[in-house]
Amino acid sequence: WPTTKREQAYPALLDWWVGENVLGRHMWPGNFTSRAGGVGSGAFSVGELVEQIRVTRLQDGATGNVHFSMKSFLINQAGMNDTLLVGQVAAVFWQLLELYVTPVEFCLVLTKTWSFVSSP
Repeated sequence: WPTTKREQAYPALLDWWVGENVLGRHMWPGNFTSRAGGVGSGAFSVGELVEQIRVTRLQDGATGNVHFSMKSFLINQAGMNDTLLVGQVAAVFWQLLELYVTPVEFCLVLTKTWSFVSSP
């Protein structure tokens, strides 16, 4: 959802999702990153992706973004990496990129404090 779309603005929807999260679970809105800087139906600008990330970081109760797909970062689609390397989201971008180039055995899994099932 674009940040500027009047009927379904990303900030308004994110605020609603957070309000619906009465159990305090992780709130990670998904971003269709592979469409940022793409062509065709549904494509949007890299600037819009950056704005969605910024809005998420400012929203109380939202704890990050899930990007689909990492392939866009790996090929630097439409120069998105270059854009993300400057400004407020630069540190987060480097952490994200490091996560995906680090062997799996070093990845951390977040604790699901809301889960009622005991850990294996």
